[in-house]
Amino acid sequence: MEPTIHRHPARIPRPSSPRRRASAADDRDEIVFRTVRNADGEMLIEAVPLTLEILLNPREDDQVPQGNPHSRLLDTLTQRLRRHLERRGDWGVFSDLMVHWARKDLRAVAPDVTVAQGIADPDAVDENLDVAAVGCRVRTVFEVVTTRSKNKRDKDEVHNKPLFAAAGVEDYVLLYPVKYRQRGDRAVRCFALAAGAYQEQKADAEGRFLLRSLGLWLSVDASEEPVLVDVATGERLLSPTEEEQRRLQAERRAAEEEAARQAAERRAAEETAARQAAERRAAEETAARQAAERRATEETAARQAANRRSAQLLVAVLESRGLILDAQARRRILDCDDPRELERWAEHAFTVATVEDLGLRGTDPRSPPR
Repeated sequence: MEPTIHRHPARIPRPSSPRRRASAADDRDEIVFRTVRNADGEMLIEAVPLTLEILLNPREDDQVPQGNPHSRLLDTLTQRLRRHLERRGDWGVFSDLMVHWARKDLRAVAPDVTVAQGIADPDAVDENLDVAAVGCRVRTVFEVVTTRSKNKRDKDEVHNKPLFAAAGVEDYVLLYPVKYRQRGDRAVRCFALAAGAYQEQKADAEGRFLLRSLGLWLSVDASEEPVLVDVATGERLLSPTEEEQRRLQAERRAAEEEAARQAAERRAAEETAARQAAERRAAEETAARQAAERRATEETAARQAANRRSAQLLVAVLESRGLILDAQARRRILDCDDPRELERWAEHAFTVATVEDLGLRGTDPRSPPR
C-alpha cells in the first residue's frame, strides 16, 4: 500500500538577530523537505533544518529547494551538453542524479550535472547511476552555487571536491551566478585532476577554461550565461531552442535566397524575352527593308523592261515607215530610260518626215519636231 503523503508549509524559525531579517530565499537555503513517518504511521513531507550531515549524506527522496536561477542554469548546461555529446554515442548527461561510485568507500552524491562516458543507453538511467554496474566513467561534474548557505557552499567547495578527485572525475566545475556571489567569488572555478588531486585552473587570455575531459572551452558571456565551445571545431554549443532558432533563420535565409534566385531568373527571362523581341523586331525590319529593296529592284527592272519594249516598238514603227536610223539614233532610242521622252517620241513617230525631226541628234527632246 502506498503511503499517504500530506504536504504542509514548513515552519521555519525566525532569526534571533535583530540586525538582519531573513528573506524567503535565505529560509529556503536552510531547509530540506524530507519524507517522515508520524506516530500514526502516515508518511508526511516535512521541512527539516538542512545540516551539513544531510547535505553530505542525502536520502534519495530528499528535496532541497532551488531557485529559478539554479534551475535555468542547469537547463542551459544539460541541454547544450546533451545536444553536443549525444553525437558521440556513449555519453550521458544527467541532472540531480544520485551517483553510486565504483569505490564502495565513497559516499553517493547527487551533483547538479554529471557527465559520464560508457553508457550505451542514457535513457535507461533513471534516478540512480551505479558506476560499477553500468561500467561507465564519470568524466565531469558541474555544481551551480546559487546559495549563501555556508553548509551548501562547504559541501561544494570543501567536502565533495576530494571525493570527486578520489572517484577519478577529471574536471570539476563550480559556477557562481552573479546574484549569489560573495566577496572573492568568480563566475567560474575549474579544477583539473592531476596526480590524484585537483589543481585549480586559471583562465586563458580570453577568459576561457579548458575542460580536457569534454574537449570544450568554458566561459561566461556578458549576460553571465555559460558559453561552451568545441575545441576541435570552434563552434559554440547551442541549446535545442537556439538550434531551432538557427534552423528557422537558416530556412528564412534559404527562402530569401530562393526568392532572390527566382527573381533573378525572372529578370533574366524577361531580359531574354526583351532581347529576343528586339532581335525579332530587327529581323522583321531587315526583312521589310530587304522586301522593299526587292520591290524597288523589281520595279526598276519592270520599268527598264517597259522602257526597252517602248524603245523597241518605237524603232519598229520608224523602220516600218521606211525611216533610216543610223547607229547613233538607234542607240539613243534603245538606251533611253526616260518613259516621258519615249512617250513624246512615240507621239510623233507616225508624223515626222525624218528621224532627225524627232530631235535624236542632240536637240532638246522637249521641243516639238519640225
